Amino acid sequence: MNKEILETFIKVSQEFIGNSNSLHKLGTKSKQLENASTKQILDTLNLKDKEVIYTSGKCESNNLTIFGLDALQKNKNVIVSSNEDDTILLPLKHSSFEIRTIDITDNKVNLTQLNNLIDKNTSLVSISNIENINEVSNFLKGKKCYYHTDLSNNYKEINYNNIDLITIEDNSLEGFGCLIKNKNIILEPIFHGGKSTTTYRSGTPALPFIASFSRLIRLKYKK
Repeated sequence: MNKEILETFIKVSQEFIGNSNSLHKLGTKSKQLENASTKQILDTLNLKDKEVIYTSGKCESNNLTIFGLDALQKNKNVIVSSNEDDTILLPLKHSSFEIRTIDITDNKVNLTQLNNLIDKNTSLVSISNIENINEVSNFLKGKKCYYHTDLSNNYKEINYNNIDLITIEDNSLEGFGCLIKNKNIILEPIFHGGKSTTTYRSGTPALPFIASFSRLIRLKYKK
């Protein structure tokens, strides 16, 4: 683990001991750090009108995307590339979505083929690790479907604002990650038990991880 990230984790663990969802002084102090950390992530990625759902990593983030949409949108289809991670492909097999597979050639998506696969029942396009990601996201802006990509350990110079749902994880901080989504996208939670940092994921906010993750993102994008 990067020394700066580890130092952040230790400092927050020792000095911010209150549950950020509590109303007492220690909780309020923690909530202020939580909000500041979240804002730093969005500001660093230059994101607007997005919200951050903290998760245990890309597996949970990808599952939340698929099952969260599937629970609210029946009789729909999803377009996915054949080289996606199992954390996307396997949840799709257990969903009600019709799966449509698109080819990846020279690490790029053919927009003509993508357009031919999309119809009025397309709910989601989930394609990761391609060179023309900006081209795909711009193309999908005019479509009535969401675009999701898994950027775990794969930071690129892209316009994140054109992507509806973004999975981010980094092996420098194992067991933690996030799903960043447009504020107007509604997902059905896959964990239930009360609000965490959003209504989409239950559990006590893991503040040392949140602050460390924010630091990690800033280090990754330091020019």
